[in-house]
Amino acid sequence: MLRILYVVYRASHETAKEALGDKELRAIAHELTKTVKDNMSVDWSKRDSAKAKMRVQVRRLLKKYGYPPDLQKMAVEQVVEQAELMASQQ
Repeated sequence: MLRILYVVYRASHETAKEALGDKELRAIAHELTKTVKDNMSVDWSKRDSAKAKMRVQVRRLLKKYGYPPDLQKMAVEQVVEQAELMASQQ
C-alpha cells in the first residue's frame, strides 16, 4: 500500500501541490490507501464493475479534498493501475 501513497504523492503536479500543499496531499494519500484496501476483493481487478466502483471512490475522495479537477482523471487512473499491479503480485 505504500506504493499507492508514493504514486499519489509523486503524481501530484505542481498545480496540485500549490493548491493543496504537502500536508493535504499526504492526507489524501493516506485516505486513498485505506479506500483502495477497502475496495480490493478477490479478483476485483478482473471485474469491470469492481474497477468502476474503485474509480468512483477515488474520484470522490479527490473531489472531497479539492484536488484540481484537470488532474483528477490522471490521478484516478494511476491509483487504479497501481492497485492492479499490487493485486497481481499477491
